[in-house]
Amino acid sequence: MFSIIYHLTGISILEICFFFYYVGPMETEMFTHTVDLLIQDLDSQTDISSNQELQQNISTLLGLSLNEINNNTDNMTDMYYDGKNQRDEKNNALFIKAINYWGILCIISIIVGVMHYRYIQHHKLLKNNGIVTVTANVCIESGDTQSYRKGSIDAQPDELLIYSPTFINSNSNSNSNKKDGVIKMIVHYTMFGGLIITFQYLFFRYIIYYYNPLSLNETKYLIYQKLLTDIS
Repeated sequence: MFSIIYHLTGISILEICFFFYYVGPMETEMFTHTVDLLIQDLDSQTDISSNQELQQNISTLLGLSLNEINNNTDNMTDMYYDGKNQRDEKNNALFIKAINYWGILCIISIIVGVMHYRYIQHHKLLKNNGIVTVTANVCIESGDTQSYRKGSIDAQPDELLIYSPTFINSNSNSNSNKKDGVIKMIVHYTMFGGLIITFQYLFFRYIIYYYNPLSLNETKYLIYQKLLTDIS
């Protein structure tokens, strides 16, 4: 069962890196494209006679007059980069937070691995010293000392097969081992699935939920660029 935590540690670091280095930047591109499509749609639905009204509505959204927009290109550009830098800092802080949590999980997995290794070594030491013994013959434990002679006319092969304590014991052990194996497999995958679902919930709840693909200032700058084009 100790291998579950190793698999969880490997999967978690892969998902963290995949989100922050691929999914996050892809979301930024998607949001930027969506804002651009929204502006184009508003522009296409507005005829020439009401274009001034569209410009006035967008300038109200930006909090600037039309004249101020013409004279504040540098300010709007600075606002765009400030928003981008703040967004990057916030997302980088989330990435570091996720890596710190993963580091805790990694330390736990190392401790579990060391404990498992020491247990195996201790068990081997006891076995080598004769403290741990394995009894293979149930006949001796039960006190049944009856012997069967190969080819004896007193006992048929079927009788030997049915009543042989060794045969009964091997069948019981085989069935018991199969049952234990099935139970162990069910418990293993249940625990592994439960830990994966728990990780996904915590990752979405405390990391992805606070990820910012596009800041408000960047959105305003995209609208500003479109408005400046319309005014020109």
